[in-house]
Amino acid sequence: MKRIIYLLVGMVFLITASTKLFAQGDVVFWERIHNNKKKIGYPGYMLALDGDTIPGLFFEIVIKDWGGVMQSIIFARSNSDTLEYKLQELSGFGFQDEQGWQHLINPAKVPQIVIKGEKPEFLRQRISGKVTLFERCKILKRYTSRAPGEIGIGRYEYHFDFYLLRKGTVLELNVPYQMPNSDKSFRKTMTEYMADCPGLVKMIDNYDLDSLIYLVDQYNKCK
Repeated sequence: MKRIIYLLVGMVFLITASTKLFAQGDVVFWERIHNNKKKIGYPGYMLALDGDTIPGLFFEIVIKDWGGVMQSIIFARSNSDTLEYKLQELSGFGFQDEQGWQHLINPAKVPQIVIKGEKPEFLRQRISGKVTLFERCKILKRYTSRAPGEIGIGRYEYHFDFYLLRKGTVLELNVPYQMPNSDKSFRKTMTEYMADCPGLVKMIDNYDLDSLIYLVDQYNKCK
């Protein structure tokens, strides 16, 4: 399988604009579903390994040992108590929140995506089409330094990887915790990747990694 690996480094800036849909790691999304302090149940579903769809309420993704690995969810089937379901028990799950329907899948269902040296965890499907865009988030708990002998204050770091799947080939964008948005090599990579859509290629110089969702969405509409 052909895999293209592109590495970005630098600082993450969260920005907003009405003209773009942003692909930069959605910290707010992941923070909300793994740290559901209000214990809000979202209308949702689980996909069983046999293909059955199980309706119910989704509550949160469980992180084990602060290692950033999301391998289970808290879910209540209809008219049932909440239970923990492990990654290996599910093909995926979804729920409807303030942003609309969210869909997450077991990476085993996308064998083209190979995550080496790490435990498998749920992938968020951001866009579906001739290019399907997946987002992987790894949440790490760090501690700020304090006086000797004292425990530091905990904080989270979010690391993101994106996978663009097209005709069985994966373009992988590895995004460290800090990342630049103005890296010219990103534009070069996307120009080559979307070369069969000349109208969009002419516009790519105006975009950066924050605009990845917008670019993929426009590419999927290109005829």
